[in-house]
Amino acid sequence: MTIVGVALPSIKADLGFSSNSIAWVVNAYLLTFGGCLLLGGRLGDLYGHRRLFLIGLGVFTLASLGCGLSNPSSPPFRSAS
Repeated sequence: MTIVGVALPSIKADLGFSSNSIAWVVNAYLLTFGGCLLLGGRLGDLYGHRRLFLIGLGVFTLASLGCGLSNPSSPPFRSAS
């Protein structure tokens, strides 16, 4: 169940979720992950697996670079500090 399984105790404690609410979080994550997996497979069939992998790698690299070069006081990071 990847990162959601690790984050469940923090989600429950920080947001005050009940056990029933945590089940909704897990279900929402799994449905979203499954849908993206199906979409990625279909796009791979249409455009080629290698091309799609390289596009994904490029997007990931640019996003990582953007996060690394961002200012920690910018709005997405302001709530964490």
